Amino acid sequence: MCLDFVKPFTLEHELSLVEHVLDHFPNGAQYVKPATWFVSHAWSYKFVDVVDALTDFFDDQGLDSYNVAVWFCMFNNQHVVNNTIVEFQFWVESFQSALKAIGNVVMVLSPWNNPTTLMRTWCVFEIYVAHVTKARFDVAMGKAQKQAFLQDIQANDDSFLEMLGTIKSENSTTTVASNRDNIVGLMQAANVTLTDLDRMLFDVFNNWILQILQTQVNNAVALDEKATILDKAKQFVDKALHIYRHDLKDQYVETWGALCSTAILAFRTNGPRYVWEPMFQEVIAQYVDMLGPDDPKTLHAMVTLGTSYTQYGALEDGYGALEDGLLLLRGSCEKCIHLFGDTERMTLVALCAIGACLENENKLDNAESCLRECYDRYCKAHGKDYHGTQSTASYLQSVYYKQGKYALAASRFQDGYDAYYRAYGLDHESTCISHANNGTMKMLSGEYEDTKAIFETCMDVTTRLQLSTDLRLSMELKIGQLHLCTGDALAAHSCLGHAFDGLKRHILGATSTGVYCTLLARLCALQSTFHSIVGTTQPIRSRDPGSQLFS
Repeated sequence: MCLDFVKPFTLEHELSLVEHVLDHFPNGAQYVKPATWFVSHAWSYKFVDVVDALTDFFDDQGLDSYNVAVWFCMFNNQHVVNNTIVEFQFWVESFQSALKAIGNVVMVLSPWNNPTTLMRTWCVFEIYVAHVTKARFDVAMGKAQKQAFLQDIQANDDSFLEMLGTIKSENSTTTVASNRDNIVGLMQAANVTLTDLDRMLFDVFNNWILQILQTQVNNAVALDEKATILDKAKQFVDKALHIYRHDLKDQYVETWGALCSTAILAFRTNGPRYVWEPMFQEVIAQYVDMLGPDDPKTLHAMVTLGTSYTQYGALEDGYGALEDGLLLLRGSCEKCIHLFGDTERMTLVALCAIGACLENENKLDNAESCLRECYDRYCKAHGKDYHGTQSTASYLQSVYYKQGKYALAASRFQDGYDAYYRAYGLDHESTCISHANNGTMKMLSGEYEDTKAIFETCMDVTTRLQLSTDLRLSMELKIGQLHLCTGDALAAHSCLGHAFDGLKRHILGATSTGVYCTLLARLCALQSTFHSIVGTTQPIRSRDPGSQLFS
């Protein structure tokens, strides 16, 4: 577009397209107006695709797209930069002054799951300028990319998580290598990181995706279409299942996917085994009958039930679940390897769950071998930042911790926290858990001030966002253990007592190993309190306060 149309059209006077139209085109003034949106795009995009995305975006904003004036760098004076390398500061001042004056930025993303714009550091710089000038920042996609997004998330539940692992500003480049160094230097001077910019983009992207999904739900007409869409949103699973089972009389194979989602929700909300297990079993039986034992849907249900057994078996009242889970997972994993290969997502999910099961059985050497293999395969297939890679790393961290390999565990914890923070931000359960794990390792190393700051941050997030009861109680347990380490027996007694009562009542049961360990810690606090009363105060220094790692 630039070489074939813009530059030849403006060659005679060597002006920008805006100036050329205004000065040399009949009625040019009606086409040239002060820009109200700054367009961030990649030069490799097709011009018509960018126009399509912007038209859709402005329509969604309730604006008349034909009357919106935009700042589009291609329409600047392309003759100034003709076959020359322009100084870095020229570009910085051009982008900054334009963006600050306009106050609104819209970034065109394509493809939706790995946008080219974010591979270009200059586009990342535009996000940075929007951040420091507090400009409004939005994203836009064309109809084709919106459709691709909707098709991808229906075909693969994991596609959004794959996107989170792919988009990474740190991997962006510039044609002139020094420009990237200069951009990163500017950001560092302003105390802004590439991770901060990823977070800003993900927040906007997340809102955009929720809006697109809600629009699809609202526009669905047929019952089967509405149920398919509703099944993708957690809060609508029950409604989708009701439509499938009662209105559509179990006629659609998607019925069993909705029932599987219901079983998953029942498990994740601490439902008893007798609630979610029969649901999974019915799903598997129906899939085997309708699709066969080797169908991906059948294997997915088997792997999901196996992972549920594994996590349930980690609790004292999950007796027998570990054995059930290991048996089901090994059979499913072998089938997945045979049918799909050893780096396919379902294969890796099963392999990770096997490692977690072995870890829960304290078969630590076997667990380490299994999880290291799984982690390496995930890295090869999806990269370090992928959600599944980090989930596997979390289990591996727990194994290292139990083996006393604290240096290995600490490095894994930090990598995990960095990845979760970039993808989800601090106000997210996975990030909070990973951050708490970092705090645990610092506590083991005697870095109590750093530990205190981390635990206080995690408790704030847990309370403010009203995260799960077990996470809140686990944080109270950790804080109590920290008080034990620093010799504050009264504070330890209060925290551990509250954690003990809560764990016994809400989660683990009175005979659970977890509650028993908490009770022992509480007795230690009581003993320390007694010694302080008789005048022999000694700070408790514990290398291993017995904390339970989150996974």
